[in-house]
Amino acid sequence: ISGTPFGFKIGRQSITYADKRIFGPGEWGNTGRYQWDAGKFYIQTDAVDVDLLYGRQVQPYPASFDDEHYDYDMVGVYAQIKKLPVKLDVFYLLRYDDEGTTRGEAGLGDRRTHTMGFYVDGKAGGRKEWDYGGTVAFQAGQFGRDDLCAYGLNSRLGYTFDLPWQPRLGFEFSYASGDRDPTDGRHETFDNVFGAVDTYYGRMNLFSWMNLEDYQLTASVKPAKDVE
Repeated sequence: ISGTPFGFKIGRQSITYADKRIFGPGEWGNTGRYQWDAGKFYIQTDAVDVDLLYGRQVQPYPASFDDEHYDYDMVGVYAQIKKLPVKLDVFYLLRYDDEGTTRGEAGLGDRRTHTMGFYVDGKAGGRKEWDYGGTVAFQAGQFGRDDLCAYGLNSRLGYTFDLPWQPRLGFEFSYASGDRDPTDGRHETFDNVFGAVDTYYGRMNLFSWMNLEDYQLTASVKPAKDVE
C-alpha cells in the first residue's frame, strides 16, 4: 500500500504455502479442495514476510452458488524468514468450532486445534547435488471434551546426478500420530490441517496426513527446462 510494507487481500480465495501440507487448495473436483472467504493481511520486509489470516472454508455445491461455510473459523500467522542459507517458514494456526458438536472420547464439546510448526527446504552442505526438506507440526487444544495432543512430520532427502536430464533419487518419510487409547480422554490423532490430500496420497482420497507412517523412494528426470 503506497510504498509501505503493508498490504491485504480480502474475498474468496485459495491459500497455498510451501509444500501444500499446511495450506493447499487441492485440485480434485468439488470435494478434495479448500476454498476460503478470507482476509489476508501482509507485512513484507527485507528480513521476513508475515501473513495474518482469518477465514471460513466454503462449502462446495456443484449446482448452485457456494454461499455457505463450514462451522469452524481459521485464524493464523504464517511467516517466511529471509536471508538464511535455507528456506524457512514458521506458522501458527487455530481451527475453532464452538458449535459443541465435536465428539471426543469423553463426550460432546467444542473444538480448538492449535497447530504450530515449521517448513524447511535447502541444499545439504551448500552443495547443489544434495537437497533436503520437510515439515514439522505440533497440535494441542480441545477435541470435544478431550485434551488434544498430536504431531506430524515429513522429511525428505535427495541426490541429483550431474548427468543429462538431471536424474534424481530420493527418500521421503511421513508420519502423523494416531490415538493409542480410545478410552483415556486424550485425542492424539493428528489433523492434516488444511493441506492438499490429493497431492501426496492420490485422488481417491483414501489416505491423508493423519494416523500415518509412510516410506517413499522417489526417482525423477528433467528432459526439458519446464518438464519433470
